[in-house]
Amino acid sequence: MRRLILENEITPFYKRVLKLLNKKLGEGEDASVVWDILTTELSIDDMDSKIEILHLYTNHYDELGNYDNLTDADLEGVGDTSSYDDELVALTLYLDIPPILIEEDGSHYGLNTYKDLTTDEVYALGDDDEVSEAMEEYFDGYVDNVGGIDNIDRYTVDDFIELDNYSVQQYAEETADYRLDDMTEEDVISEAGYDSREEYEDRLSILEESIDELNKLLEEKEEELEDDEDFFGTEEYEELKDEINGLEIDLSDKQTDYEGLGDELRELFDTAREELRDTMVNDIISEIDSEGVDYFINNYGYSLKESVDSYCTFDEAGLERYLAENEDRGNTLSGYDGSENEQYYNGVTYYIYRTD
Repeated sequence: MRRLILENEITPFYKRVLKLLNKKLGEGEDASVVWDILTTELSIDDMDSKIEILHLYTNHYDELGNYDNLTDADLEGVGDTSSYDDELVALTLYLDIPPILIEEDGSHYGLNTYKDLTTDEVYALGDDDEVSEAMEEYFDGYVDNVGGIDNIDRYTVDDFIELDNYSVQQYAEETADYRLDDMTEEDVISEAGYDSREEYEDRLSILEESIDELNKLLEEKEEELEDDEDFFGTEEYEELKDEINGLEIDLSDKQTDYEGLGDELRELFDTAREELRDTMVNDIISEIDSEGVDYFINNYGYSLKESVDSYCTFDEAGLERYLAENEDRGNTLSGYDGSENEQYYNGVTYYIYRTD
């Protein structure tokens, strides 16, 4: 606190100034008005004199303007801080001026603000918890206040963006369908890894010829078995029966293969399309997972906001909470010089920010 140099007695100059103030002002006038008159109109340069005159006028106002009975004792309370809040006292210690020269000036993100009447400088201050709350208030709605997510540094915002699995899945399926619709049936079948229709038809033709040959051979063997009655019961007869039985089994297998291949051919495109679609969807999702939100920015020219709105979730509250907890408090709360200053008083550290 400033150590005031008091006069030995109330000088006639003090009394003249006090009487002049009576004529210009009245009781209860703001200290800032009194200080302004002392400084600008009366051009009093001596700081201690102005402080003492202000103290006398605000604390010993005489409606009749009779200040002849003032004594030096009336100056003793000029530095008294007992009637002021600790917060304001802390600021007086920081500024090294008496509290009478500081007036409340509103609030700044919930912090009380005060004006230094000697300079018109404005300061906001509070304890650590109050400053933390002010930071939260400052960053509440920050994304909207800065014009959206595109105006925030990516390294800051990326940790709060996550791909939305449902939206990505839907996008991958729609994209796969669009690509498949632009392909011919033969391209779909080929890219899915299946033989072409012609290859299926060739295999069916080969099976058909094999079945015809087996039928003919089976007929011949059956006729051979029926033509010779003396042949019945002989070893050769039993061997022929076994051969016929083998031919029937072989024929049945060929017919089953033929029918299965025919069914496969009829369902070929649908099966190939379904399998290729699954592959495409998985590939697209893997690519998106690898690139994150940049997949949509790089491939489609979307803005970050457009990409996030369509395909991601954004933890806006989490980002604002992170900024409130991690951004530099001085840069955030001091609009004048970006500095955070400290003043310890009565067991509490107060943090001070010049705002104007």
